[in-house]
Amino acid sequence: MTTWVIDDGPLGTMAQVFNDQWSWPTQTLHVLDAVARGARLDKSGRRAALLEWGQKTGAIVRHTVCIGSDAEAYLAEHLRPDSTIATADLGEHESIAWMRHEADDDSMFVTVDKSAAYLALVELGPSRIASPFDLWSQLTRTSCITREDFELLCERAQKAWNLRFPLRLREPA
Repeated sequence: MTTWVIDDGPLGTMAQVFNDQWSWPTQTLHVLDAVARGARLDKSGRRAALLEWGQKTGAIVRHTVCIGSDAEAYLAEHLRPDSTIATADLGEHESIAWMRHEADDDSMFVTVDKSAAYLALVELGPSRIASPFDLWSQLTRTSCITREDFELLCERAQKAWNLRFPLRLREPA
């Protein structure tokens, strides 16, 4: 089973479509502390509601980069050696560090941020980065979200990030 590690952008889009009637298996999504803490900045409260539901049902797992761990050393020494960027991209950096040292090799980082995607490509390799469309397609295939939810998520993502829906995910005619 793929470990989907989700960044703030895709999490925010999912929160806009969130339905507390969703039924997901445990450990469907994974978020790092910095991404979860950032959810509190969403004035609508949707991200916090999604995370609360996910943690209550076990569908979303929150992870911490522990002090003294290999992930923490990698984060501090390699990804964030300059203390002047103490908060910039912390969620992305924590996610990449955690994936590199703590997650299974089949974990996928889901982001729309171009610099985060490139950094994950360089640090984790090409098989460990995914678009939100990939995640939502998988959630649809496993009946975690409806086809209508999928279409709404894709529509919002296309508008918010000026993305085109990938041809490789279109259903055959």
